[in-house]
Amino acid sequence: MSGEKYGFFYMKTGAGHYSGAKSIAEKVKALNPDIDCVMCDGLEGVSFLTKLWLEIGYSASINYLPAAYLLFYHTTYFRFVQTLLLKILSPSNSILMRKKIRKEKFTKIISTHEILTPELVRICKELRLDIPVVEIVMDPFTAHPIWFYEKNTDVVVFSKYLKNVAIQKHKVAPEKVFLASPIFSEKFSDTLSIEKKQEVKSRLSIPLDEKIVLIAGGGDGLKNAHEIVKYFLDMKIDAYIIVVCGKNKELLKKIEATVRKYNRPKILVFGFVNIMYELMQISDCIITKGGPGIIMEALSSQKPLIISSFVRYQEWGNLFFVKQNNCGWYLKKVNDIYKKVLEVLKGEKKINVDIKNGIADVANFIMNIS
Repeated sequence: MSGEKYGFFYMKTGAGHYSGAKSIAEKVKALNPDIDCVMCDGLEGVSFLTKLWLEIGYSASINYLPAAYLLFYHTTYFRFVQTLLLKILSPSNSILMRKKIRKEKFTKIISTHEILTPELVRICKELRLDIPVVEIVMDPFTAHPIWFYEKNTDVVVFSKYLKNVAIQKHKVAPEKVFLASPIFSEKFSDTLSIEKKQEVKSRLSIPLDEKIVLIAGGGDGLKNAHEIVKYFLDMKIDAYIIVVCGKNKELLKKIEATVRKYNRPKILVFGFVNIMYELMQISDCIITKGGPGIIMEALSSQKPLIISSFVRYQEWGNLFFVKQNNCGWYLKKVNDIYKKVLEVLKGEKKINVDIKNGIADVANFIMNIS
């Protein structure tokens, strides 16, 4: 495989597309250092309005305009609408992606975003490149039909249910669908020693014997994090609170203002962090949303999990997985979340679930495609 070069194409609409591409690329490189893995932002160089609509618009709609997001989600279920949408979007990024593919001379292309895959296939055909285009369906259980717009592309899915949907409903050839366990960064499969956990706590100035509740929602933060934090402060919860707001600057400012008002010392508020693994490891309970990545990371860390919100239809399957396997709780009301956290901190609620990381299987599948 010496001399091979893989292009990993993603879009930063939600954290999962980029982190998934990065994790797979890192695993491929670890398995075969001779393979050159190039990360490619599918929105690099596009117009400001296009980027605003696809990246910021996605985050804003699911957090503040869920009805508008649901309308868009269901409208694009129809193939003719998908075709129209792809035609509208393709001129904004196809020229740059075409130049990237010609310049880098990729031997394989991997896409972790459903909007990019059809355009990548079209570009390869135009350039008469006989190279595999592999699509990684990042929604493991309930995926939008546009993921299966292309019928002749190798597709990686993360559940038996979705594999059946791809084959039976969307008419993807069975030999084109590869089933793997959900993927996440491999470090979440390892448990920090007691000594290492104490080191992390000391670094964050948290007492070693303090119980910790982590509130996080991926790259865009948790939609109702402020409401949860305020209620916990009102109830004077006997635990240390860590809040991760991600790229959501408005949420960060709002929570920081509330913390100053209450003048409570036992709380840490972060924006975007690169220590999520460490924060999960030292936590006794995690409150999050229904995104697949953060759910699998939390469960792999064997942490009690409370889901307080999810994106309807898109993340419904993730929620069903958690409930079906008795490895967490979906609670909308803040007082119910508070009561469940107290039960967890008292040791009355524990989880025991075996989460297999499919990252090695996916990397090997990609490398073995001819």
